[in-house]
Amino acid sequence: MLSKLFKYLVVIIIFLLAFQDIALSANDETWTAWRGNSKQGISESISAPVVWDTINNVQWKTKIPGIGHSSPIANQKSIFVTTVYKGSQNSNLKDIIHYLILFIFVIFGCVLIYYLIKSISQKKAFSLSDYGNIFLVSMLSGLISLSYYQINISDLVLKRDHISSIDTWLFSGIFVFLFVIIESLLVKDIGYKRKLIALLTLGFSLFVLFERPFGKYYELWGDGSHVIYTWSVAIVTMIIAISLFFSSFRKNTLKINNDEKVVDISKGDWLARSIMAIGAFMFGFGSIFFYRLIRYSNLEGSETDLIIDLFHRDNRVFALLVIIALIIWLFRWFISRIQYKIILPPIFSFLFLLLPILIFVDLNYLQKDSEYKQAVISVDRDNGDINWISENSFENLVHLHPDNSYATPTPMLDEERVYAYFGTAGLFCFDFDGEKVWDRKDIIYEGIHGIGASPMLENDCIIILNDMAESPYLLAIDKYTGKNIWKVDREIWPGIHGAHRTPTITKINNKKVILAWGVYGLQIYNFENGKQLYDIPIKHKYAELVASVITINDTLFLPNNGVCYAIDLKDVNNDSIPFIWIKKMKRKGPNCSSPVSYGNFIFMVSDNGFASCMDVRNGDIKWQKKLSNKTYYSSPIIVNDKVYFFNSEGVTSILACDTIFNKVAENSIDEKIFSSPMVINEKLIIRSENHLWCISE
Repeated sequence: MLSKLFKYLVVIIIFLLAFQDIALSANDETWTAWRGNSKQGISESISAPVVWDTINNVQWKTKIPGIGHSSPIANQKSIFVTTVYKGSQNSNLKDIIHYLILFIFVIFGCVLIYYLIKSISQKKAFSLSDYGNIFLVSMLSGLISLSYYQINISDLVLKRDHISSIDTWLFSGIFVFLFVIIESLLVKDIGYKRKLIALLTLGFSLFVLFERPFGKYYELWGDGSHVIYTWSVAIVTMIIAISLFFSSFRKNTLKINNDEKVVDISKGDWLARSIMAIGAFMFGFGSIFFYRLIRYSNLEGSETDLIIDLFHRDNRVFALLVIIALIIWLFRWFISRIQYKIILPPIFSFLFLLLPILIFVDLNYLQKDSEYKQAVISVDRDNGDINWISENSFENLVHLHPDNSYATPTPMLDEERVYAYFGTAGLFCFDFDGEKVWDRKDIIYEGIHGIGASPMLENDCIIILNDMAESPYLLAIDKYTGKNIWKVDREIWPGIHGAHRTPTITKINNKKVILAWGVYGLQIYNFENGKQLYDIPIKHKYAELVASVITINDTLFLPNNGVCYAIDLKDVNNDSIPFIWIKKMKRKGPNCSSPVSYGNFIFMVSDNGFASCMDVRNGDIKWQKKLSNKTYYSSPIIVNDKVYFFNSEGVTSILACDTIFNKVAENSIDEKIFSSPMVINEKLIIRSENHLWCISE
């Protein structure tokens, strides 16, 4: 009897195990690192979806908090992504400043309106200067509102990239500059006040000029557009300051000219005066907007985020703001042949100058006090539900390129753990339940564009290539303990740009090696101890160090938007470069996205949308087509005999892996894509700007 029960029990156990194997086989494919298990963007799936949109063939769609450009990875049960979002704030001082700014804004606005109405109501006749005062004060108020919109309401200060930092600095400088101009129209013409305003304005202009953020990058001399904008703010502010200073020595003995043309104003003209003031305000605020609208109305893509797009498409708005304000000031100076009509009490004049200084300090210094959360998110593969979020807090974010994020490096997986690197913020190891195993917060990456390269997991080692300009290094870390195995310093280079190539691990003469292509050439390191084996001087420009190299059999392909190279790994040596061929790409080769291979052919796309098919044996280009006018940051992937290209506006172009250009399909999810998608078990997983998508036909 017992033997029969035992047999039945064995049969049931075997059945359950078989059923579990069948269930798991539905999710047997994994994607364990950047560009998949092959680390070259080739999926194990036999097929993938070719038709979808925001609704059709979407199995699930999950909101991902924060911002991150890391690619998704997956084991048999879960998908993992990294992200960064704002947490609590060190807000005591910041809140005080905000409430003080709001209080001064409200009080000063009420006082200005009161004195403006009072000065108008006490006169029954208006001169040209009177109209000029009302018009110019209203228009300058509009310009001030525009500047405040640019640097605050449009979320410019919430971005931490270096371009937003210098934009915020210059716009907040213009904000102070506009306040100084309008102050000169409102205060009494008393010498010591003008001298004080003039000296403070001059000192501030020098401060804006020499204390600008990223001074090494945004130099005062050169051919960059920032040079013109920085000097325009400083020089025009100096002109205003010097003019105010010397004008303070002039005795104001001018009287009203009885022959000046006077316009009678009746009570019914209050509507006309109000319309004039409101119109002048809107003209001051809207002048730049309408300039942008006319200039860019016919450009593709301007329909998205219209207001911000129109305001921020280029930086000519700096020059326009300064020039308009200067013209207004000079015109007012020219027609002001009589005493000023709108006079503020001294205390309000002081508050009027204090307000822009507080705003300048807030935008450029207090915004850095926020606390941020870096997180690893686990998502169920079958339904998209979030399993867990593991957070870590950090402050003092480094700055970025505007198209980068603080969660750009792709995490890695093994059979038990997930490893996530956030650059200077830290390297973290979690188990599959979201519990932290260990962390490292001393693996520094400092570069003006932020970190872009992903670490690689090989055997029991995590390989990190931090190719920053001042102190680049290659590092191997024990995945079990988080401790260093070895570290190799690389050659420094001038400037502040960093490189962002993910290292490539391959074999040369049956020896495992690490390939790192940097500014000074291609270095090849022993995987076991980090010893440099070869130094091949294929030099590179500073700002073009993103796309990773790939291997096809014994051929190493080195991609670049200007020139592509192929070298023979069997003949690598330190005496000569074993080139197979060199191909000029004329700025149509890959810069950010990495290429993929299919048989003897390489498929790649340039940042500006040129897709190419190249024969790896001789460098011949079989076809080269413009896919779109959008930007391509994501690396393409190959599924069976199709290659998928993803642009930053959410459009996927699917092409046949053929020597003849053949577009199979084109689909859009209407969200920006910066990371490289993956395909597992015939399902396409896309990480867009705000969501994680599972596409399945």
